[in-house]
Amino acid sequence: MCIPLPTTGTTNATDTALTPASELSEAVLAAIWNEQAPLRGPMWDSEGKPVAVVYRGRWTAGIGPDFEGAMLSLGEEGALANGSVEMHLRCEDWWAHGHHANPRYNSVALHVVLWPHAARPVLRQDGVSVPTLVLADYITLPTSELLRRVTPLIPNLGALSEEPCWGRTQGRPLEELLSAIDRAGDARLLAKAARMEAELCKADLTADALQEAFYGGLMEALGYSANREPMQQLASALPISQLLTLPLGRDEGERALLLEAILLGAAGFLPSQRPALGPADWLSQQYGDEVERLWQANAPMLGLQSGRPLVSGWTTTRVRPANSPQRRLAAAARLLARLLWAGGGMLGPFTGTACSAPAVRLAKEWTAQLIVPGEGYWGAHSDFGQPMPGCKDDTALVGKSRAADITVNIVLPLLLAQADLHDDPSLHGKVLAVYAAYPKLAENNITRAMADEALGPRKKSINGARRQQGLIHLYRLYCQARRCYECPLSGMRRAECET
Repeated sequence: MCIPLPTTGTTNATDTALTPASELSEAVLAAIWNEQAPLRGPMWDSEGKPVAVVYRGRWTAGIGPDFEGAMLSLGEEGALANGSVEMHLRCEDWWAHGHHANPRYNSVALHVVLWPHAARPVLRQDGVSVPTLVLADYITLPTSELLRRVTPLIPNLGALSEEPCWGRTQGRPLEELLSAIDRAGDARLLAKAARMEAELCKADLTADALQEAFYGGLMEALGYSANREPMQQLASALPISQLLTLPLGRDEGERALLLEAILLGAAGFLPSQRPALGPADWLSQQYGDEVERLWQANAPMLGLQSGRPLVSGWTTTRVRPANSPQRRLAAAARLLARLLWAGGGMLGPFTGTACSAPAVRLAKEWTAQLIVPGEGYWGAHSDFGQPMPGCKDDTALVGKSRAADITVNIVLPLLLAQADLHDDPSLHGKVLAVYAAYPKLAENNITRAMADEALGPRKKSINGARRQQGLIHLYRLYCQARRCYECPLSGMRRAECET
């Protein structure tokens, strides 16, 4: 339940001085939780059960719960709960923001609010009840003083710990730390390849199985974090073997348009499937009519029906227009139209020159294979009848940054799995060489926070994808589980051995 705690006899005037103010934002609340100050304890949830924070989690700054990977002691028995923490100014915001119906929030283990307005049980989409902690009961400062102390702490959101590891390791040779990060990067790549190899072993180990694995990974990557699951579901529901039964001709543009119509219709994104779109401009109407015609003519041969999309649960709000699922499906159609007709199938462009070109050149060529320029209707639209404000008419459907992510996270481990399954040491060695030479990818919350945590002023040494992947691997293996004494970068294991 989200209800206020009864006032006890220990409450004083200072404790009750926290009053609503426009400056009290969710960012301020997140900073309080991140610093775990100024809070007094012990704390109880709104049902009177004890709450202890083992690790407050890492601020995500993105779609989904505010802090992930938290470790909490909940209830009279002190059971340790691992999960996410969602924060709101008021209890009622859980429903106002739609979290009760969003499976993305099914990882939430604790709901933290400043004030307990609109008391009612807090339920996740999966029906699990979530305890609520009301912070106003444990903040010992009046509003003005709280804002003065906490507002400067907002830039610290995203830091992994109060005492960064680099402070303990700044005297160690940089090469020693980077060597550990490189080994972690290799371990992450090999682990991905092993998972792919295991999945391929369940299939028939043919070129078709490799293509399906590539297709599934490609769709997942194009979904980003917001629509990863629906894109995976669509790839499973419409495998390549089924798509290839369509009358796909020799012209790449015509193939792409037909595949786009099928993917959009199967996802439920065609104008006829969404009456709420309303009237469209002339260009959108013309393009929509052509796609609808292709859908109506070809969907029946795949057993698809207009009123029954294969996939639901798409996230369309709080998604950048350029990353809308409609544009990503259009991008997938164009990549399929290109790669399925390449020599050697979808992986042909990545294996045909694998034994001859230098690693640096291959890194560029493989990335270029996955770039989709913003041509035609989708170069300037995020949806049917929805121009992208402030965007150029040629905004890429898959830019260099996303193509690089797909190369490192999908293509390289899949090629490594292929090399191991077919006992091809030449391809295996070339993949590792490309990985070591691959330039730095776009930063994300984890790589940015880990670089600050592990290297601090020496973080510019994270200058390639392999080292970024190494930081992610170390975060997943040690930081997220708070296994600091086992981590080779924390400085704790070394210090323990020297004492």
